[in-house]
Amino acid sequence: DRVITLNATGNSTLTLPDANGTLDRLERAGNILQVVSQHISVTTTNTTSTSYINTGWGSWSITPVRANSKFILEINGHHPHCNVDAGNKGGGAKFYRSIAGGSFLQVTTGHNEGYFQNSVDSGHWWDFNGYGRTWDAPSYSLGQTLTYQYWFRASSQNTAGFWLAHTAVNSNVDQMVGTITIMEVAQ
Repeated sequence: DRVITLNATGNSTLTLPDANGTLDRLERAGNILQVVSQHISVTTTNTTSTSYINTGWGSWSITPVRANSKFILEINGHHPHCNVDAGNKGGGAKFYRSIAGGSFLQVTTGHNEGYFQNSVDSGHWWDFNGYGRTWDAPSYSLGQTLTYQYWFRASSQNTAGFWLAHTAVNSNVDQMVGTITIMEVAQ
């Protein structure tokens, strides 16, 4: 490696790789430019709506540092529940986005996570770890903030609500702590 002194009075140095190495640039396509991550407390969340509604778990914002970036969106830590006997056969969830305080619009046309069960034996129910992930490629101007929320809906086959988070199944599950992560990726 070679060391170059940039400012002798401030003792700043830059170490360059040897002849076989490379010096990467942050803005190179595919590099992660910034990460916003936040823990969220998830309480019982259910709906009978077959249209998407906000879960109420919060809003999460990121202000892009580069133009034309894409964003990886992830959420975990909730506990969906389906119970055919009780009429809650499942539903779906997805991210919604607002640009610079505008209306919230869906990020994808499909589900980021979805659950459905039907035609099973009586007495069948199940709970599992919830997880959603998708890409977002919004059109924004530098300086504008992107704000995300997680929305969900019940399947049209339900006769009762869909639980995207169920914290009281036979008292086996306590309140969950989840994580939302937004990553800006250079393009």
